[in-house]
Amino acid sequence: MMDAVLELAGTRITVDRKDVILWPRAEEIARFDPGILRKKAMLGYRAERLVKAARYLAEHPVSLRNLACLPEEEAMKILTGIPGIGRYSAAIRLPFTYMKIARGRPFLLSYWVVTFSWFMFKENVARSLS
Repeated sequence: MMDAVLELAGTRITVDRKDVILWPRAEEIARFDPGILRKKAMLGYRAERLVKAARYLAEHPVSLRNLACLPEEEAMKILTGIPGIGRYSAAIRLPFTYMKIARGRPFLLSYWVVTFSWFMFKENVARSLS
């Protein structure tokens, strides 16, 4: 799924003679018709949710660095304001969660959550094409 999103909306660059694709910004995904993402990126029901969240984030940018400076409940309120993000998903994305992992507390993390998190919070994450 995510490879298909990268192919449709990612920005191709070359770094150290290696081709990579940068994750698309929220503004780029917000311009997509969900039907195209549903079919070409094989996102199914996730297409509408992704576009709706991207449109919100294009108007209301969120920074993980800024969230890290806020009390956890305030950060949770900001994250749950994003369409499609509930308390569980917000807790996964909170920088405080990453600190908890560092302290040895158990925590489950899925590939989809990691990938979606990078996209949603506008980090420039490159993925190798080769």
